Amino acid sequence: MELITNTRFMLIIASTLLIGIVIGYTIGYYMGQTTVQTTQTTPIQRKYILGVSIALSGPISSICVQWEPVVRMAIDDLNNISRSMGLNLVFEPYILDDKGSPEEALKNAQTFYAAGIRIMIGPPLSSQLKAIKAFSDANKFIIIAPCSNSPTLAIPGDYIFRTQPSAIAESEALAVLAIRENIRSIISFHIDDEFCNVFSKYFKDSFEKRGGRIVHEIVYSPGQADYGTDVATLASFARSLTPDAILYCGYGTDGANILSHAAEEPALRATRWLVVESFYGASEVLVPKIIEFAQQVRMIGIRPAPLVNPLYDEFVNRLRNYGGTPTYCSENVYDAVMIAGLAVLRTGGSTDPDELREAIVQVAKTYYGPGGWGLLDENGDRVQAAFKLWTLSMVNGTPQYVDIGYISDSTIVMES
Repeated sequence: MELITNTRFMLIIASTLLIGIVIGYTIGYYMGQTTVQTTQTTPIQRKYILGVSIALSGPISSICVQWEPVVRMAIDDLNNISRSMGLNLVFEPYILDDKGSPEEALKNAQTFYAAGIRIMIGPPLSSQLKAIKAFSDANKFIIIAPCSNSPTLAIPGDYIFRTQPSAIAESEALAVLAIRENIRSIISFHIDDEFCNVFSKYFKDSFEKRGGRIVHEIVYSPGQADYGTDVATLASFARSLTPDAILYCGYGTDGANILSHAAEEPALRATRWLVVESFYGASEVLVPKIIEFAQQVRMIGIRPAPLVNPLYDEFVNRLRNYGGTPTYCSENVYDAVMIAGLAVLRTGGSTDPDELREAIVQVAKTYYGPGGWGLLDENGDRVQAAFKLWTLSMVNGTPQYVDIGYISDSTIVMES
C-alpha cells in the first residue's frame, strides 16, 4: 500500500508550495500567465459565475449546509486576488440545493449550463456525480467534486476533477488497521449507494488478501423513515456468525437512526465497529445514546485528511468570521473553489472547456490549501492519501467527533 505522506514531508510541502496564498506568490504567478491586460483606467468589471451544487436539505444536509460559508469565503479570497492583480474579473457563486439526490444534481448541472456557466463545484456524493457524468462528457461541462471518491469514477480524459483522493487507498488502509486490531471476520453493513457499495467491495478485496474474511454482507435501501428492521437483521446475523467486527457505511440521517437502534441490540453492543467517513460531521449522530454506544463497541472511523497542514488551522479560524464550522470535506470545498477560480484567472476569464481543463491541471500542481497539496493524478483525482482515525466521544460534556490517530506510509499511530 502506498500512502502519502510522512509528517516531515507535509511540513516541507506546506512551507514551499504555493506559500503565495499567504504572501503573494499567487499574484505574481498568475499575472505572468493571464491574458488580461491592465491599464491606468479603471476597467469595467466582468462577472464570472461559478455554479455550486450542494445538499442544503435532505439526508446529508447537516454536513453540507456548512459548505455554503466555505464557498463564500473562497469567493471573497478569489476576488481579493483578482483585485490585487489589477484584473477586472469578479467571481460570484450561483448556489443550488441538490438535496443529496442524483436527479437534483443533474438538474442543477443542466440549469448552470443553460445559464452559460461552464464550471460547477459539487455535488457531494459519488452517486450524484455518476448521474451527471454523461451530461458532463457530452457538453464538456467541467465539474470539480469536493467529496466524491468512488474508484468507479476515476476515469482519465474526462471533464471531472475531484479534490478528494480515490477510496482505493482508503479501503486498503482500513484493511491494514483491521488486521492490526486482530479482526479476522467482518459483517459488511451499508447503504445501497455508489460510494458505500464500491468502498465495501474494495475493502473486501484488501481485507481478504490479508487473511481476513467477510462472513456476510447486508445492504439496506436509502430513504426509509426507520431502519429498525435492517438493524434487527444485522443483529440476528451477528448472533449467529459472531464476527470480530461490523464494517458500517452510511450517512447522517440514516446513520443516526441505525446507530440508535444498534445501541439497543446486545449482539451489536458486543461487537467491534469499523466505520468510514460518510457520516463524519453529521450533527444527528452527536447524541449521548450514540456516543455511549460508540465507546462500548470501541468504534474506529477513518477519513482522508492531510496529517500536518498549517493552513488548515488558519482556514478554521477564518471560517468562523463567515458563521461556519468545518464539517467533512469542508477544506476540499474551499480548495475546489480556489482551484477553479485560479484556473479562470490563469486563462484571463475563458469559458473554453479545454482551455479551462488544462489550466485546472496546471494550477493544481502548485496549489496548496487547507486540504493539502492539490496535485491531481491522471484521472483528475487528488493524489494525497493520508488518513486520520476518529471516534465519537464526550469532551467536556459535549458529544464530539474526536481524532485518535492516523495512518501514513503503511504506519498506524494511535494517539489516544
